[in-house]
Amino acid sequence: MLFVCEGLNNLTAVAQPWRHVVEISKRIQDLGNSVQIFSDYQERLNPEDEIAGVPIRRFRKNGFLFNVEELQKGINQEDFDIINWHGSDTWSSFHLWRLRKRTEKNIVWTLHSGPLSVSDFKNLGLREAICLHEFWNNLLNTTIPAHIVRKWVNIPQLKHIIVLSKRLSNHLGLMKIGKDKIDVIPSGVDTSLFRPAENRVVEQLKQSLGFEGNERLILYFGPLSTFRGIDTLIAAMPTIQNRLPNVRLVVLGRTQEVKNESWFMRTRATPVIGLLKQEILIQYMSIADVVVLPFKFWPQVECPLTVLESMAMEKPLITTWVGAIPEVVRDGENGILVPPKNPKEIADKVVLLLQDKSLSMEIGKKAREHVETFFDWGTIVQKTMAIFNQVISNN
Repeated sequence: MLFVCEGLNNLTAVAQPWRHVVEISKRIQDLGNSVQIFSDYQERLNPEDEIAGVPIRRFRKNGFLFNVEELQKGINQEDFDIINWHGSDTWSSFHLWRLRKRTEKNIVWTLHSGPLSVSDFKNLGLREAICLHEFWNNLLNTTIPAHIVRKWVNIPQLKHIIVLSKRLSNHLGLMKIGKDKIDVIPSGVDTSLFRPAENRVVEQLKQSLGFEGNERLILYFGPLSTFRGIDTLIAAMPTIQNRLPNVRLVVLGRTQEVKNESWFMRTRATPVIGLLKQEILIQYMSIADVVVLPFKFWPQVECPLTVLESMAMEKPLITTWVGAIPEVVRDGENGILVPPKNPKEIADKVVLLLQDKSLSMEIGKKAREHVETFFDWGTIVQKTMAIFNQVISNN
């Protein structure tokens, strides 16, 4: 079994969408299958390596494209049953088309995100619009005509398409791609690792991390980007703290520097900055009373991993009606959804959850049950293997 991936470069902190690739591949290997990851080559990385125990081979790119001769040689010299090509956007289908005359292997295309629409940009202000160049690949993906993508995927080797959200499946439907060979299998979370801590452990952690026992903690984690809505949460904090003075904001910022320190000074926030290890993240999530992830813009179609991790930790989560998040978070049941860019709504919901302990606990409990049932990696792998086995048995 082969996983061909674009852009799997950081072996120390694998994030979406390549977290999906790593988790799927290592678990399929643990089931007794032979798995190998093919990815692109960079000078600072070994051409042959491993990640999470899965062998990885790297191939040169000519600009944006794999060296197709090298890739063909690597694919055909191994006895693979399935090529699972993971692409971050529909542009990745061009790589499949380039292989159409170079391999007879069965291909399953896993698509992580799709074209952006007008609705994706409606929550952005001028500041964010100026910075949209950060997502140039997503914007480029939007410009590729549907008939071109249909041509690229219309190869006999492509047997099935996996997408990570219903929204993305609908995108392909509008492009008249896939028809009866698309399955939605979302990203997952390790529910054995991300799990609620006992009250005794929470109290000890809270003290060891320097917080008072009576402080109520709001947690934000992720990049300190206005695309993620950190500015909206900061704007909500004065209202929250006026109504509940013992509330503190804890910000786990995935960044090397803080560009706007005044954010934290006026809200009595506790920033924890850097490339944080997973165990550090779990410690802070364990002591949080509420998690707030107020996205304005999410260029990936699948649900953000931070949302799944919060729910797995049995935390009451406040997030926004953005992207595919509403496919996971059921408003008022296993989380709370608010409109983007709405500090007042965030403040009201935070105060509600902090004042109503039974509601907060019920939402957290249902969140945990939901991800255990539908988003645990074991379930995701089971569904993925079912498709692989179906493809193999039909050919």
